[in-house]
Amino acid sequence: MLRLGSEAHRIRLAYLFDPLLAIHTSLVDPLPHQITGVYGEMLPRQPLRFLLAEPAGLLERTRGARQADPGQFARDTERVAKLALDAVLAAERRLHFEPRDVSSDKYGYDVESKIPGTGKLRFTDVKGRAKGANTVTITKNEILTAFNKPEDFILAIVEVDGDAAVPRYLRQPFQREPDFGVTSVNYDWSKLWLRAEEPA
Repeated sequence: MLRLGSEAHRIRLAYLFDPLLAIHTSLVDPLPHQITGVYGEMLPRQPLRFLLAEPAGLLERTRGARQADPGQFARDTERVAKLALDAVLAAERRLHFEPRDVSSDKYGYDVESKIPGTGKLRFTDVKGRAKGANTVTITKNEILTAFNKPEDFILAIVEVDGDAAVPRYLRQPFQREPDFGVTSVNYDWSKLWLRAEEPA
């Protein structure tokens, strides 16, 4: 017991002999700016209340780790969206509708399909996600369009796996309109997928 007490006392006073003792005994190699920030700026100030935060990815960059390319992410997202849209257009044609891509017009849906012989239209909002995605973001405009055209609106969710795209359709997908200040809402992908059905 005496030995344990004396060791505790030695450790308590160790900083007097080695101010950087924590660094020298740590398994983590701090970066120079971290040492300066903690020992040169933070610890001398009393009372001590600081949060040391690093920009995302800084540690990986300083150690030479490969970073995700934001341009590649954008290209992948665009590719998934195109495959999803093409899958829905093909599904609409198989169902003998006359679809038209209006995604660039920002109507609150992406595909406008004529129903032959009736003069009516149906409106499909397409949401494509890579297999394994957890959420999907729906804009306020898209949700309000669904409420304004409840009988004619379809939410098409498309799972993309490599080059394969599987669409499923969900009618009256939303339970309530978004609050006034909301610009978009994230939905659980798996819950939407379970409620959706084969295109019809």
